[in-house]
Amino acid sequence: MKSFKQIQEESYKEIIKFAEHNDLVEQEEINELKVLSPAQRRKLSIRMKLLARKASTKLKRMLGMKRATSTLKLRKLAQKKAKMKVIAKLMGPDISKNYSKLPYQKRIQIDRKIAPKQAVINRIAKKMIPKLRKAHAERRKKMLSNKEDWL
Repeated sequence: MKSFKQIQEESYKEIIKFAEHNDLVEQEEINELKVLSPAQRRKLSIRMKLLARKASTKLKRMLGMKRATSTLKLRKLAQKKAKMKVIAKLMGPDISKNYSKLPYQKRIQIDRKIAPKQAVINRIAKKMIPKLRKAHAERRKKMLSNKEDWL
């Protein structure tokens, strides 16, 4: 018999898979579905670092890079890049470059400061999507032309 947590995780995975396949759900709605605590985030980080070293994971990553990027993933990437642009504008370029290396509490402070600028971030992200799509298509074309590199 499955526990409530297992059922919840399975339903979350099904929702994400359906959304990515059909591009029906906005990125903000997906983020609201699953919020991780700092401890959960750290545990996930450790698990992913171990998985990243496996040959099967490396192969899956290479095969995934051959596929065209979905609209949902492009939207997510555009949101991240737009957020970094706003952070660079408000806090300075040195903070935006080292954002991922900052302590968790410092990132929370920065996120709270840029929270009122969410409309600006969304507008910037929307304008970035065509450029990102073109860049990813170019990367994919380059990768497929060099077949020896990914075999």
